[in-house]
Amino acid sequence: MKRDGAKMSLWQFKMPDFGSNAAAGIANRYFDVVIAGGGITGITTALLLQKAGKQVMIAEAHSIAFGTTG
Repeated sequence: MKRDGAKMSLWQFKMPDFGSNAAAGIANRYFDVVIAGGGITGITTALLLQKAGKQVMIAEAHSIAFGTTG
């Protein structure tokens, strides 16, 4: 996936597409926190919350770490 039409992000090189079945893996699970956005801020927040013992889900509309983070 090309970020700006010219450069390929190292974060996403050879990353598989999750497709529409990605949500099936979270059925019947409970989370303490749902984070909207999978950029560097959301991912860092999720990591710190997991280290604190919380169950965390990151909800991202497009690609994790794609925009500025990519």
